[in-house]
Amino acid sequence: MIVPVGSMATRANLFAAFWGALAVGAVFLFLRWLTGNRWVALLCALLFAASRVEWSQAIIPRPYTLNSFFVVLVTACFFLWRIGKVDLTVPVFVLGLSLTNHRTMIWFGPAIAFLVLWRERTRLFQPRRLFSLAFAFALPLLLYLYVPWRGDSDVGVEFHMKDFGDMILGGNASRWMRYGPLDWIISRVTDLYLPLLVEQFTAIVLSQGSSAS
Repeated sequence: MIVPVGSMATRANLFAAFWGALAVGAVFLFLRWLTGNRWVALLCALLFAASRVEWSQAIIPRPYTLNSFFVVLVTACFFLWRIGKVDLTVPVFVLGLSLTNHRTMIWFGPAIAFLVLWRERTRLFQPRRLFSLAFAFALPLLLYLYVPWRGDSDVGVEFHMKDFGDMILGGNASRWMRYGPLDWIISRVTDLYLPLLVEQFTAIVLSQGSSAS
């Protein structure tokens, strides 16, 4: 957005395209490191780049391509921590930073919590260790102070402290965590999740994945 090229709308679209391209590159680098096979990594990166969802979000001014980049980056950072290449504060900081872009990253929380508790159970609850992790996670979240600050401006952004729970703490996410009885879960899988998977990856890819497993 700070690049002085074209109108604000042009910059917003370039912003989405830039992070979309960077996410594709991140997929390639991460998978090449993880598998040791450049051709597998290249194929996966190209499939990701040409996927309907990623392509559609890279040509509109939305935050989802940056979120795609954070998905890869957070995963890679926790892999690096797992093998002892970086301290745990690094992926925790990146996770906190990712939450300043899109709150769907909270769905990483349960898996990350399980992994950290399992790996760090002998030293996690030491006061100094807890403080360093909490500080690393909370520091990037200070960027949210921009919301109430700009909420008093005249640029069309409106913020009131009564909305703090929903807009800053993600209180409205509780609606997404609602689960119903078994027939409700089955209908969600058949009517929503499976069609989305087929639309994103095609039935051919899913059938190949099932046969390989």
